Amino acid sequence: MDVGLRFVPLRYFTYRGWEAMTARSTFADWHVSEGPFAHEKTYSNESAYGDLAAMANRPDMRWYRRERFVTDEFGYRNAPGMTRRVPVSAVLVGDSFGVGADNSDGFTLADALRREGVSVYNAAGLFPSSLQDILYPIESIGLKEGWVICEYLERSETPFNLAGPSERWNIRLLKRVLSLLGPQNGLRLREGASRLFGVSPVKIMAAKFLKRFSDGWIFPNPYANTVVQRRVAGGGGDLMLFQRLEIGQYHRCRHCRALEVAPWTALFTSLSNELAKRHLKLMVLLVPEKYTVYEPLLEQGDLTAPEGPLYLDVMEKQLSAAGVHVVNLTQVFRKNVGRLAPMDIDLYWADDSHWAPAGIVLAAKELSRALKLADSRRTAGGT
Repeated sequence: MDVGLRFVPLRYFTYRGWEAMTARSTFADWHVSEGPFAHEKTYSNESAYGDLAAMANRPDMRWYRRERFVTDEFGYRNAPGMTRRVPVSAVLVGDSFGVGADNSDGFTLADALRREGVSVYNAAGLFPSSLQDILYPIESIGLKEGWVICEYLERSETPFNLAGPSERWNIRLLKRVLSLLGPQNGLRLREGASRLFGVSPVKIMAAKFLKRFSDGWIFPNPYANTVVQRRVAGGGGDLMLFQRLEIGQYHRCRHCRALEVAPWTALFTSLSNELAKRHLKLMVLLVPEKYTVYEPLLEQGDLTAPEGPLYLDVMEKQLSAAGVHVVNLTQVFRKNVGRLAPMDIDLYWADDSHWAPAGIVLAAKELSRALKLADSRRTAGGT
Protein backbone atom coordinates (compact mmCIF):
# COMPACT_ATOMS: atom_id res chain seq x y z
CA MET A 1 0.00 0.00 0.00
CA ASP A 2 2.75 2.44 0.96
CA VAL A 3 4.65 1.73 -2.27
CA GLY A 4 1.55 2.28 -4.37
CA LEU A 5 0.64 5.53 -2.67
CA ARG A 6 4.11 6.94 -3.37
CA PHE A 7 3.06 7.25 -7.01
CA VAL A 8 0.12 9.46 -6.00
CA PRO A 9 0.95 13.20 -6.13
CA LEU A 10 2.06 14.42 -2.72
CA ARG A 11 -0.38 17.33 -2.84
CA TYR A 12 -3.18 14.96 -1.80
CA PHE A 13 -1.45 14.33 1.53
CA THR A 14 -0.20 17.81 2.47
CA TYR A 15 -1.87 20.92 3.88
CA ARG A 16 0.21 23.53 2.00
CA GLY A 17 2.43 23.93 -1.06
CA TRP A 18 5.84 23.87 0.63
CA GLU A 19 5.81 20.15 1.44
CA ALA A 20 4.00 19.20 -1.75
CA MET A 21 6.45 20.96 -4.07
CA THR A 22 9.81 20.39 -2.36
CA ALA A 23 11.90 17.95 -4.41
CA ARG A 24 15.11 17.64 -2.40
CA SER A 25 14.02 15.99 0.85
CA THR A 26 15.77 12.73 0.00
CA PHE A 27 19.02 14.55 -0.69
CA ALA A 28 19.20 16.75 2.40
CA ASP A 29 22.89 15.92 2.91
CA TRP A 30 23.75 16.65 -0.71
CA HIS A 31 25.06 20.01 -1.80
CA VAL A 32 23.07 20.38 -5.03
CA SER A 33 23.00 23.86 -6.55
CA GLU A 34 19.60 23.83 -8.24
CA GLY A 35 16.00 24.74 -7.64
CA PRO A 36 14.55 23.14 -4.51
CA PHE A 37 11.11 22.46 -5.96
CA ALA A 38 9.65 20.11 -8.55
CA HIS A 39 10.01 21.84 -11.90
CA GLU A 40 7.05 23.07 -13.96
CA LYS A 41 4.43 21.90 -11.48
CA THR A 42 1.28 23.50 -10.09
CA TYR A 43 -0.13 23.02 -6.60
CA SER A 44 -3.58 24.29 -5.66
CA ASN A 45 -5.38 24.04 -2.33
CA GLU A 46 -8.56 25.88 -1.38
CA SER A 47 -8.14 25.17 2.35
CA ALA A 48 -4.44 25.60 3.15
CA TYR A 49 -3.48 26.72 6.65
CA GLY A 50 -0.44 27.74 8.70
CA ASP A 51 2.56 25.78 9.88
CA LEU A 52 2.15 26.72 13.57
CA ALA A 53 -1.44 25.45 13.72
CA ALA A 54 -0.23 22.22 12.10
CA MET A 55 2.83 21.93 14.35
CA ALA A 56 0.80 22.38 17.54
CA ASN A 57 -2.18 20.30 16.31
CA ARG A 58 -4.54 23.24 16.83
CA PRO A 59 -7.41 22.96 14.30
CA ASP A 60 -9.21 25.69 16.23
CA MET A 61 -6.45 28.16 15.28
CA ARG A 62 -6.37 27.42 11.55
CA TRP A 63 -6.99 30.31 9.18
CA TYR A 64 -8.05 28.60 5.97
CA ARG A 65 -6.98 30.26 2.74
CA ARG A 66 -6.43 29.52 -0.91
CA GLU A 67 -2.89 28.69 -2.03
CA ARG A 68 -1.59 28.31 -5.56
CA PHE A 69 2.08 27.46 -6.04
CA VAL A 70 3.60 27.32 -9.56
CA THR A 71 7.22 26.48 -10.41
CA ASP A 72 9.30 27.09 -13.51
CA GLU A 73 11.67 24.97 -15.59
CA PHE A 74 14.54 25.51 -13.10
CA GLY A 75 12.63 24.40 -10.01
CA TYR A 76 11.95 27.87 -8.56
CA ARG A 77 8.69 29.64 -7.76
CA ASN A 78 8.11 31.62 -10.94
CA ALA A 79 5.82 31.23 -13.91
CA PRO A 80 7.41 28.92 -16.53
CA GLY A 81 9.28 30.88 -19.19
CA MET A 82 9.12 34.12 -17.20
CA THR A 83 12.68 35.20 -18.05
CA ARG A 84 11.98 34.77 -21.76
CA ARG A 85 9.09 37.23 -21.58
CA VAL A 86 10.43 40.00 -19.34
CA PRO A 87 13.94 41.32 -18.65
CA VAL A 88 15.18 40.61 -15.13
CA SER A 89 17.26 43.07 -13.10
CA ALA A 90 17.49 41.22 -9.77
CA VAL A 91 17.57 37.72 -8.29
CA LEU A 92 16.08 36.94 -4.88
CA VAL A 93 17.70 34.19 -2.80
CA GLY A 94 16.80 33.10 0.70
CA ASP A 95 14.52 30.77 2.61
CA SER A 96 10.77 30.27 2.96
CA PHE A 97 10.12 33.99 3.53
CA GLY A 98 11.64 34.76 0.15
CA VAL A 99 9.67 31.95 -1.48
CA GLY A 100 6.39 33.27 -0.11
CA ALA A 101 5.56 30.18 1.94
CA ASP A 102 1.90 29.89 2.99
CA ASN A 103 0.88 32.57 0.50
CA SER A 104 -0.59 32.15 -2.95
CA ASP A 105 1.03 33.15 -6.23
CA GLY A 106 0.57 36.86 -6.72
CA PHE A 107 1.18 37.50 -3.01
CA THR A 108 4.87 36.60 -2.72
CA LEU A 109 7.71 39.03 -2.09
CA ALA A 110 8.85 38.71 -5.71
CA ASP A 111 5.33 39.51 -6.97
CA ALA A 112 5.10 42.54 -4.69
CA LEU A 113 8.52 43.78 -5.85
CA ARG A 114 7.44 43.53 -9.48
CA ARG A 115 4.44 45.71 -8.69
CA GLU A 116 6.90 48.22 -7.21
CA GLY A 117 8.83 48.28 -10.50
CA VAL A 118 11.63 45.83 -9.60
CA SER A 119 11.88 43.02 -12.15
CA VAL A 120 13.03 40.19 -9.91
CA TYR A 121 13.51 36.45 -10.39
CA ASN A 122 12.48 34.40 -7.35
CA ALA A 123 15.31 31.93 -6.65
CA ALA A 124 14.52 31.52 -2.94
CA GLY A 125 13.81 28.17 -1.35
CA LEU A 126 16.51 26.81 0.91
CA PHE A 127 18.96 29.32 2.34
CA PRO A 128 22.20 29.19 0.27
CA SER A 129 25.02 27.00 1.53
CA SER A 130 27.65 28.10 -1.00
CA LEU A 131 28.45 30.75 -3.57
CA GLN A 132 27.45 28.28 -6.30
CA ASP A 133 23.94 28.06 -4.83
CA ILE A 134 23.60 31.78 -5.54
CA LEU A 135 25.30 31.70 -8.94
CA TYR A 136 23.25 28.76 -10.26
CA PRO A 137 19.98 30.68 -10.82
CA ILE A 138 21.92 33.74 -12.00
CA GLU A 139 23.69 31.70 -14.65
CA SER A 140 20.52 29.76 -15.49
CA ILE A 141 18.59 32.90 -16.43
CA GLY A 142 21.61 34.65 -17.96
CA LEU A 143 21.71 37.69 -15.65
CA LYS A 144 24.85 39.68 -16.52
CA GLU A 145 24.45 42.60 -14.14
CA GLY A 146 22.02 43.78 -11.51
CA TRP A 147 21.08 43.02 -7.92
CA VAL A 148 21.29 39.88 -5.82
CA ILE A 149 18.86 40.21 -2.91
CA CYS A 150 19.78 37.86 -0.07
CA GLU A 151 16.94 37.44 2.42
CA TYR A 152 18.24 36.60 5.89
CA LEU A 153 15.92 35.41 8.67
CA GLU A 154 16.72 36.37 12.25
CA ARG A 155 17.01 32.77 13.47
CA SER A 156 19.85 31.86 11.06
CA GLU A 157 22.94 31.38 13.21
CA THR A 158 25.65 29.45 11.33
CA PRO A 159 27.24 31.22 8.33
CA PHE A 160 27.91 29.06 5.31
CA ASN A 161 31.23 28.65 3.53
CA LEU A 162 31.37 30.29 0.11
CA ALA A 163 33.27 27.23 -1.18
CA GLY A 164 30.42 24.98 -0.05
CA PRO A 165 30.22 22.16 2.49
CA SER A 166 32.56 19.17 2.34
CA GLU A 167 31.03 15.91 1.09
CA ARG A 168 31.89 12.23 1.25
CA TRP A 169 33.54 10.66 -1.81
CA ASN A 170 30.52 8.49 -2.66
CA ILE A 171 28.20 11.49 -2.80
CA ARG A 172 30.64 13.37 -5.03
CA LEU A 173 30.87 10.34 -7.34
CA LEU A 174 27.11 9.89 -7.59
CA LYS A 175 26.58 13.58 -8.25
CA ARG A 176 29.15 13.42 -11.06
CA VAL A 177 27.31 10.49 -12.64
CA LEU A 178 24.01 12.36 -12.41
CA SER A 179 25.57 15.43 -14.02
CA LEU A 180 26.32 13.35 -17.12
CA LEU A 181 22.58 12.94 -17.62
CA GLY A 182 22.16 16.67 -18.14
CA PRO A 183 20.56 19.25 -15.82
CA GLN A 184 16.93 18.46 -16.62
CA ASN A 185 17.28 14.66 -16.57
CA GLY A 186 19.26 14.79 -13.34
CA LEU A 187 16.59 16.99 -11.79
CA ARG A 188 13.84 14.59 -12.89
CA LEU A 189 15.71 11.66 -11.40
CA ARG A 190 16.12 13.43 -8.07
CA GLU A 191 12.44 14.43 -8.08
CA GLY A 192 11.45 10.83 -8.68
CA ALA A 193 13.73 9.56 -5.94
CA SER A 194 12.37 12.14 -3.49
CA ARG A 195 8.84 11.04 -4.29
CA LEU A 196 9.57 7.33 -3.96
CA PHE A 197 12.00 7.28 -1.05
CA GLY A 198 11.76 10.64 0.72
CA VAL A 199 8.16 10.71 1.95
CA SER A 200 5.84 7.94 3.13
CA PRO A 201 2.14 8.72 2.49
CA VAL A 202 1.16 5.99 4.97
CA LYS A 203 3.19 7.70 7.70
CA ILE A 204 1.53 11.02 6.85
CA MET A 205 -1.94 9.48 7.07
CA ALA A 206 -1.06 7.69 10.31
CA ALA A 207 0.20 10.94 11.85
CA LYS A 208 -2.99 12.74 10.79
CA PHE A 209 -5.10 9.96 12.31
CA LEU A 210 -3.17 10.15 15.58
CA LYS A 211 -3.45 13.94 15.73
CA ARG A 212 -7.19 13.79 15.15
CA PHE A 213 -7.63 12.06 18.50
CA SER A 214 -4.70 13.71 20.33
CA ASP A 215 -6.49 17.05 20.36
CA GLY A 216 -6.64 17.76 24.08
CA TRP A 217 -10.23 16.55 24.33
CA ILE A 218 -10.14 12.82 23.65
CA PHE A 219 -6.45 12.35 24.44
CA PRO A 220 -3.77 14.84 25.60
CA ASN A 221 -2.17 16.95 22.88
CA PRO A 222 1.61 16.32 23.08
CA TYR A 223 2.27 18.82 20.27
CA ALA A 224 0.73 21.88 21.91
CA ASN A 225 3.91 22.82 23.79
CA THR A 226 5.77 23.59 20.55
CA VAL A 227 3.95 26.92 20.24
CA VAL A 228 2.78 29.69 22.56
CA GLN A 229 -0.56 31.46 22.25
CA ARG A 230 -0.73 35.19 22.96
CA ARG A 231 -3.36 37.89 22.60
CA VAL A 232 -2.50 41.06 20.67
CA ALA A 233 -3.39 44.24 22.54
CA GLY A 234 -5.32 46.78 20.49
CA GLY A 235 -6.07 44.25 17.79
CA GLY A 236 -9.62 43.30 18.66
CA GLY A 237 -8.40 40.68 21.09
CA ASP A 238 -7.02 38.45 18.33
CA LEU A 239 -5.03 35.39 19.35
CA MET A 240 -1.77 34.59 17.60
CA LEU A 241 0.52 31.59 17.71
CA PHE A 242 4.29 31.92 18.15
CA GLN A 243 6.97 29.28 17.87
CA ARG A 244 8.49 28.64 21.29
CA LEU A 245 11.97 28.65 19.72
CA GLU A 246 11.49 32.28 18.62
CA ILE A 247 10.62 33.36 22.15
CA GLY A 248 13.72 31.68 23.55
CA GLN A 249 15.90 33.39 20.97
CA TYR A 250 14.36 36.79 21.64
CA HIS A 251 14.95 36.56 25.39
CA ARG A 252 18.54 35.38 25.12
CA CYS A 253 21.29 37.70 26.32
CA ARG A 254 21.42 40.48 23.73
CA HIS A 255 25.15 40.97 24.19
CA CYS A 256 25.71 37.23 23.64
CA ARG A 257 23.71 37.27 20.42
CA ALA A 258 25.59 40.36 19.23
CA LEU A 259 28.77 38.27 19.18
CA GLU A 260 27.15 36.07 16.52
CA VAL A 261 26.88 38.99 14.09
CA ALA A 262 30.59 39.29 13.21
CA PRO A 263 30.85 36.00 11.22
CA TRP A 264 27.78 36.93 9.18
CA THR A 265 29.17 40.40 8.52
CA ALA A 266 32.39 38.82 7.24
CA LEU A 267 30.43 36.39 5.06
CA PHE A 268 28.20 39.03 3.47
CA THR A 269 31.21 41.28 2.89
CA SER A 270 33.03 38.45 1.09
CA LEU A 271 29.90 37.59 -0.87
CA SER A 272 29.49 41.21 -1.91
CA ASN A 273 33.08 41.26 -3.19
CA GLU A 274 32.63 37.99 -5.11
CA LEU A 275 29.45 39.24 -6.76
CA ALA A 276 31.08 42.56 -7.64
CA LYS A 277 33.64 40.65 -9.73
CA ARG A 278 30.67 39.47 -11.82
CA HIS A 279 29.11 42.97 -12.12
CA LEU A 280 26.47 42.11 -9.54
CA LYS A 281 25.49 44.08 -6.42
CA LEU A 282 24.42 42.55 -3.11
CA MET A 283 21.48 43.76 -1.04
CA VAL A 284 20.92 41.98 2.29
CA LEU A 285 17.32 41.91 3.51
CA LEU A 286 17.10 41.35 7.28
CA VAL A 287 13.82 39.68 8.25
CA PRO A 288 12.69 39.71 11.90
CA GLU A 289 10.92 36.79 13.53
CA LYS A 290 7.21 37.11 14.18
CA TYR A 291 7.69 37.30 17.95
CA THR A 292 10.29 40.07 17.63
CA VAL A 293 7.75 42.18 15.76
CA TYR A 294 4.72 41.53 17.95
CA GLU A 295 6.36 41.34 21.40
CA PRO A 296 5.67 44.98 22.39
CA LEU A 297 1.94 44.46 21.73
CA LEU A 298 1.43 41.13 23.42
CA GLU A 299 -0.64 40.64 26.53
CA GLN A 300 0.30 38.04 29.15
CA GLY A 301 3.99 38.67 28.75
CA ASP A 302 5.86 36.26 30.95
CA LEU A 303 9.41 37.47 30.45
CA THR A 304 11.11 40.84 30.53
CA ALA A 305 13.01 41.73 27.37
CA PRO A 306 16.76 41.83 27.97
CA GLU A 307 18.67 45.07 27.68
CA GLY A 308 20.64 46.01 24.61
CA PRO A 309 19.91 46.52 20.90
CA LEU A 310 18.04 43.92 18.90
CA TYR A 311 20.08 41.34 16.99
CA LEU A 312 19.18 42.54 13.49
CA ASP A 313 19.77 46.18 14.47
CA VAL A 314 23.33 45.24 15.42
CA MET A 315 23.77 43.36 12.16
CA GLU A 316 22.44 46.29 10.12
CA LYS A 317 24.94 48.64 11.77
CA GLN A 318 27.90 46.33 11.12
CA LEU A 319 26.93 45.60 7.51
CA SER A 320 26.48 49.31 6.76
CA ALA A 321 29.89 50.03 8.29
CA ALA A 322 31.39 47.33 6.04
CA GLY A 323 29.88 48.95 2.95
CA VAL A 324 27.26 46.26 2.32
CA HIS A 325 23.83 47.40 1.15
CA VAL A 326 21.27 46.36 3.76
CA VAL A 327 17.57 46.75 4.55
CA ASN A 328 16.48 45.95 8.10
CA LEU A 329 12.71 45.42 8.43
CA THR A 330 12.67 45.17 12.23
CA GLN A 331 11.81 48.71 13.27
CA VAL A 332 9.49 49.50 10.36
CA PHE A 333 7.55 46.30 11.05
CA ARG A 334 7.37 47.04 14.79
CA LYS A 335 6.10 50.54 14.04
CA ASN A 336 3.48 49.45 11.53
CA VAL A 337 2.20 46.43 13.44
CA GLY A 338 1.01 48.78 16.17
CA ARG A 339 -0.60 51.09 13.64
CA LEU A 340 -2.38 48.29 11.76
CA ALA A 341 -3.48 46.16 14.73
CA PRO A 342 -6.57 48.29 15.53
CA MET A 343 -7.65 47.81 11.90
CA ASP A 344 -7.32 44.01 12.22
CA ILE A 345 -4.56 43.94 9.59
CA ASP A 346 -1.83 41.44 10.41
CA LEU A 347 1.74 41.52 9.10
CA TYR A 348 2.14 37.81 9.89
CA TRP A 349 -0.50 35.09 9.70
CA ALA A 350 -2.04 34.35 13.10
CA ASP A 351 -1.57 30.58 12.57
CA ASP A 352 1.79 30.74 10.83
CA SER A 353 5.36 31.94 11.28
CA HIS A 354 5.41 33.69 7.88
CA TRP A 355 4.26 37.04 6.53
CA ALA A 356 0.65 37.69 5.64
CA PRO A 357 0.02 39.73 2.43
CA ALA A 358 0.22 43.05 4.31
CA GLY A 359 3.68 42.14 5.61
CA ILE A 360 4.85 41.18 2.14
CA VAL A 361 3.64 44.49 0.68
CA LEU A 362 5.40 46.46 3.43
CA ALA A 363 8.65 44.50 2.93
CA ALA A 364 8.52 45.06 -0.83
CA LYS A 365 8.01 48.80 -0.44
CA GLU A 366 10.97 49.14 1.92
CA LEU A 367 13.21 46.97 -0.24
CA SER A 368 12.28 48.60 -3.55
CA ARG A 369 12.88 52.04 -2.05
CA ALA A 370 16.38 51.00 -0.94
CA LEU A 371 17.20 49.44 -4.32
CA LYS A 372 16.13 52.53 -6.23
CA LEU A 373 18.00 54.82 -3.84
CA ALA A 374 21.19 52.77 -4.20
CA ASP A 375 20.86 52.83 -8.00
CA SER A 376 20.31 56.59 -8.05
CA ARG A 377 23.37 57.18 -5.90
CA ARG A 378 25.42 54.93 -8.12
CA THR A 379 24.24 56.81 -11.21
CA ALA A 380 25.13 60.09 -9.54
CA GLY A 381 28.63 58.79 -8.81
CA GLY A 382 28.03 57.62 -5.23
CA THR A 383 28.61 54.14 -3.77
